[in-house]
Amino acid sequence: KTIKLWHLTSYACVKTFQGHLESVLRVRFLTGGLQLASSGGDGLVKVWTLKTNECEFTSSGTEHEDKVWALDVSTTTTDDDGAEEDGATAASVVV
Repeated sequence: KTIKLWHLTSYACVKTFQGHLESVLRVRFLTGGLQLASSGGDGLVKVWTLKTNECEFTSSGTEHEDKVWALDVSTTTTDDDGAEEDGATAASVVV
């Protein structure tokens, strides 16, 4: 039900993300390591911001009838009109 981010040298828990109703099954970093995407046994997909520990997006729960076992992230570089060029990196979560 939670995601914990651990410091690799001190082995201390530095962040905890809470919000899934069932076990968290997959976690992926996205947007240059500034956000996490998670999927769980509750059928939800969530996007978290590491700096604030806030959940920025939660799927409505109607997209999946069961657990979400697979989660991947696809990134592309786009401009404001959606055309690929040297600009911001956009991430799409694929489940």
